[in-house]
Amino acid sequence: MADAKISALTSATTPLAGTEVLPIVQSGATVKVAVDNLTVKNIRSNATSGLLQVVGPAAASTRVMTTPDANFSAARIDAGQTFVGSELFNGATGTTSDPFSSGATQVVLRGGTSGTTSVFLIGGLTAYYAIPFQSNVCDANGFNAAATANVMGYHAATGRSLNAGGTLNAVGLDYAEYMTKAGDFTVAKGDVVGVNAQGKLTNVFADAVSFVVKSTNPSYVGGDTWGSVDQIGLRPNEEATQAEKDAYDAALEVVRQQVDRISFAGQVPVNVLGATAGQYIIAINDNGAIKGQAVSNPTFEQYQQAVGKVIAVEQDGRARIIVKVA
Repeated sequence: MADAKISALTSATTPLAGTEVLPIVQSGATVKVAVDNLTVKNIRSNATSGLLQVVGPAAASTRVMTTPDANFSAARIDAGQTFVGSELFNGATGTTSDPFSSGATQVVLRGGTSGTTSVFLIGGLTAYYAIPFQSNVCDANGFNAAATANVMGYHAATGRSLNAGGTLNAVGLDYAEYMTKAGDFTVAKGDVVGVNAQGKLTNVFADAVSFVVKSTNPSYVGGDTWGSVDQIGLRPNEEATQAEKDAYDAALEVVRQQVDRISFAGQVPVNVLGATAGQYIIAINDNGAIKGQAVSNPTFEQYQQAVGKVIAVEQDGRARIIVKVA
């Protein structure tokens, strides 16, 4: 082979197969080594996006990347910026064929069939093949669009979003539901409010057929359909303009103002002062509006319309009741 400058050589076909050889100097001698055996290999920058890429071996192999015992993070995306295939970060004893092997520490990210295929999974952490956390592919949204730490869709066939093997713990005190207001008025937390014949909240005593209390710190809230993404669409992503984000938040707030969280079970403070434990909180007519009042020996009619029984007095002097739905 005649001598030639490197710049004059024909360009190699890329990506490299790994079997190509390069000359290196080892112990004073010039020897050859396969590209695949280089200490730093299969890591390069994407010519288009500039992102760091890890190029794995043949598709039949399970080992794409290994790391020393240290924390690391990785992601795989296609041109559409979505997760593709199956992303498995494997522990020392786990295998891809048995992702729940005893002692394995694994994270699996993949796409697949709704309700059955794990999109995110941590499994095999004990000898009992436990699954500490698994999130499956959902085929329906339905969740509220309000700002939150996490959102979760549901499986359309079963209507389920979460299967829990233990208790669901929260710091709130009561179970509440969103109810629609009959008009444009404000209800403060702890206020006694009425429910009219159409099942809507009212602040007019004469329109009320029963009475309830607005929740202050609920642990669970039902009826959260007022801001469903199925109705107003998904929240704008990071690429949206600030004007688009502000318009979305404004539209969401308009819908939110039409509802309030009403307590149906548990403990809630109520805006009534001077009450003592053992009394009942009833609704009274306050110049046409609705106001709470504590009574010790309610009549049967008052008991029917009572919103709860006082069990303690808060530090600010308000009564705390166990909710009784009239």
